[in-house]
Amino acid sequence: MNTNKNHGVVQQFSLEADTKTALLAACMIALTEHDFVTHYEDTDVSLTLHWHGNAKRCVKLAYGINGINSAEELADFVVRWLERTAEYPECPYTYDGDAVKGFKFSCDGWSTFATVEPCWIIYGK
Repeated sequence: MNTNKNHGVVQQFSLEADTKTALLAACMIALTEHDFVTHYEDTDVSLTLHWHGNAKRCVKLAYGINGINSAEELADFVVRWLERTAEYPECPYTYDGDAVKGFKFSCDGWSTFATVEPCWIIYGK
């Protein structure tokens, strides 16, 4: 374990949840890999966050996400995208229980900061 610095490598991380608290935790974990987010790509079915502007359809963030102290701002940005822009697929679950709108937050590549996708979260009976 690297104990000499505040950030390091998050080789792979994935979370499916439905609360802002879980999203904030995911943002904090992701910010240990890359201290900042500068650009994003919005495809309606996913939001890709970048620490660079090299991707073809990148849009520069209006404000900087810089360091773990910016995790709340990043979570707010993602929540706004989920509420206003994200297109949820039709809920595939038909069973005796509840399904609510949630998100999948994943970090699995060196070229992106993270990807967020809308998904359905299952609450059993």
